[in-house]
Amino acid sequence: MYTTEFCPRNETEWHQRSSVFNCAGKSTYACFPNDNITELLEFCYPLESIVIARGRHVQTIHDHP
Repeated sequence: MYTTEFCPRNETEWHQRSSVFNCAGKSTYACFPNDNITELLEFCYPLESIVIARGRHVQTIHDHP
């Protein structure tokens, strides 16, 4: 998991960042704000899609000491 200045803004950038992380097969590139919305985190997620309910946020182990 790495921090980034911005998440991809279009499909081309999405594919470029996915390639950097070598996301392939049954995994997908992901880019989300951390719990405090102070930085953006990007990583390769081990599922083909990520479903997030409205009003919820992604919580990662990386966000907690």
